[in-house]
Amino acid sequence: MRSEALMEQIRKRLSEKLGESYEVEKRTVLKNNGVEAEGFSVRKAGDVLAAVLYPGPLDESSQEEPDQEESGQDKNTLEDSEGYVDVCVEELLKTYRRREEQNDGLREMVRRMEDWEEIRSYIRPQLLSCIENRKLIPRLVYRRFLDLAVVYAARMECGLEQGTIRIERPVFEQWGISEEELHRQALKNLEQDGYTI
Repeated sequence: MRSEALMEQIRKRLSEKLGESYEVEKRTVLKNNGVEAEGFSVRKAGDVLAAVLYPGPLDESSQEEPDQEESGQDKNTLEDSEGYVDVCVEELLKTYRRREEQNDGLREMVRRMEDWEEIRSYIRPQLLSCIENRKLIPRLVYRRFLDLAVVYAARMECGLEQGTIRIERPVFEQWGISEEELHRQALKNLEQDGYTI
């Protein structure tokens, strides 16, 4: 886990590189099975989408990373170096630019998320462990099944990439449908994919 000071250095540098027309915020994202990932939310002014970028470890082949045994530096000293911040920010910018090339498809999906009739054919059920996801599940539309939670997500495809957007309560409430209707539609879509429950 990176220190708060290091994350703030990365956030500031990323913000400087992107310019004033972008908003960059540190963000902790709740993933499956209790995993919390620290990253940065990047949103261009007026855009409906925000990309969440996660800094990774330095690439082993990076010229910026000295041999720790030879230099006598430990990992914390290495991460606090300007070189680490520079490499990290450049990798985040590369990731952001790659994603920007595909954002038209994502914007269309976000627009569809506002309308139940447009999104209904994309809805699929997912199973999550109730114990491992106890922080995440209350934010989602779900029903219990033994020690699991059946949650719902919109399956999306953008170019060659596929992903899902979980159905959170505020979006579901905007649709004005019942949980039973959401569940029936998700199972129907799953059956159309060739799966029987």
